[in-house]
Amino acid sequence: MERVQPLLKPTLIDWGHTTADDPTVYRDNTEVEEWQEKDPIDRFKKYLIAQGLWNDEKDEALRKEYEDEVRSTLKKLKIRTGSTGGCFQLHL
Repeated sequence: MERVQPLLKPTLIDWGHTTADDPTVYRDNTEVEEWQEKDPIDRFKKYLIAQGLWNDEKDEALRKEYEDEVRSTLKKLKIRTGSTGGCFQLHL
């Protein structure tokens, strides 16, 4: 906490979460696949494409823009503090 208090702005602290674990340890593949089909972001993207309001090119451009913004922010953090904390991984 002492590392984020001087920032004086909202801060997300993620304690111990990882996406590197094996989800099949606690869920079978059928359940994982079933919920992947219900992903609200993918469903909304498909809806927008079907309505002619979105396309894969726009989607890729937006993903790249956000990825570039995250990378730039992490670079600034490293310059400012000398470290990104060693715990940041991009899962975009």
